Amino acid sequence: MRYVGRFLILGLSVFNLACTQATPEFEQLDPNNIPQPKFNGATTTTVTVTSTGNPVGVISGECNPKIRSISARAVNVVTAFSDLASITSTSSVTCSSDGKFTLTLKSLTDLGFSPLTLENTYEVQLKGFTSAGLSPASSIFIRYTSSLGNPYIRFAGGGVHGAGDATIATGGGVRAELRVNHMTLATPGTGGFPTDGAAIVMRPAGFSR
Repeated sequence: MRYVGRFLILGLSVFNLACTQATPEFEQLDPNNIPQPKFNGATTTTVTVTSTGNPVGVISGECNPKIRSISARAVNVVTAFSDLASITSTSSVTCSSDGKFTLTLKSLTDLGFSPLTLENTYEVQLKGFTSAGLSPASSIFIRYTSSLGNPYIRFAGGGVHGAGDATIATGGGVRAELRVNHMTLATPGTGGFPTDGAAIVMRPAGFSR
């Protein structure tokens, strides 16, 4: 009977040792080391959009095979992470088979961001769900900018012009009320601007053309 007991204890010890050595779990790791979704090896990516109503676009990345699913949230819109359907129109997550994911992000409006202001950046976060729980967040930064680039306003004898020299108003006399942030002045014919008689150019600081 003593031999049976010894063999049983020895067998259980070998079994436990084999399991511990063969399948280490994330629970043994620091929570910050749980693998998270990545974008070309980085935990952040930035995209630029010029419309608030069109889809942000397709975002692709890599994910560890241990990630079972990906959850998401629009920062400052909601606090809790939820299914990818909350931020995407379509999604494909195949971490276990080929270590990839692809998301088609909704528009800034449909993501719930408000107010939407030119030159602002908005954030969507992703987390990978593993056997140890959620990973640290990875971030998609969405920069909303004008399709015309940095705008400027030019006053000249013939009228008022905007970016790309598209005429806003013309005529002998022009009256306008403006508020311009970070205004700098350029004399006619400098910085690539044409000479239009007595012209004053107002443009954002750091903008050159």
